[in-house]
Amino acid sequence: MITSTLLIYKPGLVKKLYLMLINNNLIMVYGVVEIAMALGILYFKNNTKFSLIPLLIGILLFIDGILYVIFSSRKEKLLTAILKMKNKTLQKMSLLSLIAAVGLLIAGLTV
Repeated sequence: MITSTLLIYKPGLVKKLYLMLINNNLIMVYGVVEIAMALGILYFKNNTKFSLIPLLIGILLFIDGILYVIFSSRKEKLLTAILKMKNKTLQKMSLLSLIAAVGLLIAGLTV
């Protein structure tokens, strides 16, 4: 949710972060962080009001994290392509992830 919000309001800042990930070869670390987030979401999914939304998002995050670790060189190409995108396009794309993040937050509210 934070990255999506930053992409909407400050896309240049997120581009700098991606550039730092590429230059310092930290893409694999990003994947490990995503795997940890996914495991946390999947562990606590039964404590939520709607357990289907955290299940789906947790599985997608886990798969994405695995892909970041395995195919870090390809993800570097993807991040480079994102750096070349126009800010308006990035802002539009981030709305979808922001909606998913808000859905996860709402699903996490207790009954």
